[in-house]
Amino acid sequence: MRQVKVVKQPPYAVGSVDKALRVIMLLQERDSVRLADVAELLGTSPSTAHRILSTLVYRGFAEQDASHRYRLGPRLLGARREADHLDDLLQRHLTTLREETGATVSAMALEGRAVRILRTVVATRGDHISERTGTTLPAVEASSGKALLAQLARADLHALLTGHHAARQGESMTPARLEALEAELARVRDEGVAYNLRRTEVDLVAVGCAVPTRTRAPWLGLAVSLPVTEADGVRDPRLHAALWDTALRLARDLDAEAPLDSA
Repeated sequence: MRQVKVVKQPPYAVGSVDKALRVIMLLQERDSVRLADVAELLGTSPSTAHRILSTLVYRGFAEQDASHRYRLGPRLLGARREADHLDDLLQRHLTTLREETGATVSAMALEGRAVRILRTVVATRGDHISERTGTTLPAVEASSGKALLAQLARADLHALLTGHHAARQGESMTPARLEALEAELARVRDEGVAYNLRRTEVDLVAVGCAVPTRTRAPWLGLAVSLPVTEADGVRDPRLHAALWDTALRLARDLDAEAPLDSA
């Protein structure tokens, strides 16, 4: 069964910050908006909506055109262009990997104790895994999540999984579970790949690896998913070779485009 992480609104949410973020989300969804659109979305007066928009314009998150409509500002436009370019890059490399393996393939980013699926390219054959872009999975269960965790320093891994924040969220890992995970991550470092054997979905197995970028700490992973009826396939050296070849090509592309001072 697919596990999707649901984020609830915190009871301590700052109202003005939440309103500003909702306006940014509206600007991302539409080409432009009117002041009245924002006031309606927030359920506030036009004067309150105007103050929020003016602040966003001042900080570069929004801009106003000659017709007095608002659209994304230069700060967010740059981020969106980068996101669109990354998506195109992932789509190209994942499509090649799908063609080489015949399987469903995904790219995932490490976000704290979870991995988010940034892009999925589904298998062309009949018995394939469905589109999963946007799904969030526990990093300790997902194949690429474990591959990325294996790249962390031991102190950083412990802080992530047993630190104060994890304890506050009720997600702190027990010493026994942490010890078992560290043993598994040591194997991942030795072999270069990690497995997900029905840990996130009962009818799915997967093998994953980290994308070894030089200009940035490991943050992106790739995974090849197969139906559980083909579970033996995730240990096929030919599949591992195709996975790693794609990861290396993707890493070279990402490194080539990274700023010189990002290392």
